[in-house]
Amino acid sequence: MVHVGAVTRLLWFFLADTLTIGVWEKLADIEDPELKRLAGLLPDTVLHSRADSTTKKYLCAFQRWKQWAVPRDEVTVFPVGEVYFALYLQHLGETTASKSAVEEAVNSISWIHQISGLPPIAESPFVRATLSGLQRKLAKPKIKKEPVTTDMLVALVESLGRSPSLSDVRLAAAALLSFAVFLRYDEIAKLRCCDIVFAEDSMT
Repeated sequence: MVHVGAVTRLLWFFLADTLTIGVWEKLADIEDPELKRLAGLLPDTVLHSRADSTTKKYLCAFQRWKQWAVPRDEVTVFPVGEVYFALYLQHLGETTASKSAVEEAVNSISWIHQISGLPPIAESPFVRATLSGLQRKLAKPKIKKEPVTTDMLVALVESLGRSPSLSDVRLAAAALLSFAVFLRYDEIAKLRCCDIVFAEDSMT
């Protein structure tokens, strides 16, 4: 295994028994002194391809995959096979019910594959289909807001009483105006007094 600098030694420690294939295997076989020196700098450079916080997050996600894979004799920890990784994603979906946990697993394994010179696991059509399915299943359903009715507006105005505050009157006026001319809140918020003209029987 290629030696690493002090800055990334701790992070690289978690991958030391994994990244022994692909480009790292070739780097370990280098004999030329100058090339070997340059090879020793690569781990630090590669780990800086992501922000420190992202790298740590990916390594934690990889450790979770490893803990799941190691007890299962037929599963190879690294490189990660698409079939078993899809099964792992299914496991994550069931145990965490978290879309972000599934996405993080795919991103982390893809990154670790990439820094070994291997195709990202996310490029597998089967893994992509599994990810898309879990994203849909785990997505929180959208709750549609109840449409505003005239009864609601009447109740709002009546709730103000005989001596409402200026802010209450402003709120009621905005609600009535929005309802009458189909304006969104951001459109109402941009209105100025000079934008409105009052007539005896209408307002423009």
